Amino acid sequence: MKKLKLATFTTLMVSFNLTSFANRITLVIYSPHAKPMLEQLEAKFEKENPNIDIILMPMGGSEALNRIKSEKNNPIANVYYGSPTTFFSDLKNENLLVKFEPNWSKDIAITDKDKDGYFNAPMITPMTIAIMNNSKLPEPNSWLDLNKKEYKDKIITFGASSSSIATFLAYITSLEGMSNGNNLTPKGEKWFKEFDKNVAERSDNAIIREKLSKKLDGIELTIVPVPTIEDYKSNGADLKTIFNLKEGVIGITDHIAIVSGTEKNTEKLTAAKTFVEFVGNEENQIYLADTFNRMPTLPSAKQKTTKTWMKSPMKFANINWDNISSNSKSWLEKIYNEIF
Repeated sequence: MKKLKLATFTTLMVSFNLTSFANRITLVIYSPHAKPMLEQLEAKFEKENPNIDIILMPMGGSEALNRIKSEKNNPIANVYYGSPTTFFSDLKNENLLVKFEPNWSKDIAITDKDKDGYFNAPMITPMTIAIMNNSKLPEPNSWLDLNKKEYKDKIITFGASSSSIATFLAYITSLEGMSNGNNLTPKGEKWFKEFDKNVAERSDNAIIREKLSKKLDGIELTIVPVPTIEDYKSNGADLKTIFNLKEGVIGITDHIAIVSGTEKNTEKLTAAKTFVEFVGNEENQIYLADTFNRMPTLPSAKQKTTKTWMKSPMKFANINWDNISSNSKSWLEKIYNEIF
């Protein structure tokens, strides 16, 4: 199998202005998605498009967001692949995305795409709580149960660079009584302080997988996307996925968009559009569902996947994304800088 081509930013700074290398168009992709998935997509795409050379830059969603902002006067990325609505709305508001509506976007729900056509979701990632099957702890019935004293030092989550954890924290803050405008209420501050006492560790995916599969350090709960829970289970973690939370699971619409600056080079813009079309077409949505547990946004792809959990009725939380997009930056700064 072709190995993932990683590039350092130093190398890219020297070479990103070149439109091609060895007669191929280079396309730089920022993505928080897992390396195995990116490797497969890269190989599949380049087989179908041998004139395009994909340079994948895996990084956390927050890091990708911040890099695109900091590089706005000298852009490196051509495509940003994978992060929630709030991140893409932020970039859109700063004029850092190129408007492009791929053909597949007409068949996805209005909630899975930008109303102005700047970003679209080729997948939706349900996020929920998982608990050890042999745990004697009470199973959480609500997201807001996670601050209860019985869960002290029992929770492991991703760190601050994770876009999924940022979405979870912003969702909690958006609930009634937890915030007022861009400020947390005393109730909200109290909840997050109590929740923080229950988090034993914030770490990366590999460490979380190991601790859950080997039952280390008394960890019994985690808050991660469902595909990640499925990965942990396949690696020996004896987990129960909780789908019946009172509010519903958090549905993270996982978008893709072309980064501003790419439009200045016609070849790169065409290549970027080709990649966006490729990632979200029915064939690839089914492939990513069957191979990597990524829930499709195309109804036709969801019906054709072999993953039964994706076809089961699933209650999604009612989320005010406009409120979150407007205020999450201030909320998260408060949470991370003054509470955690």
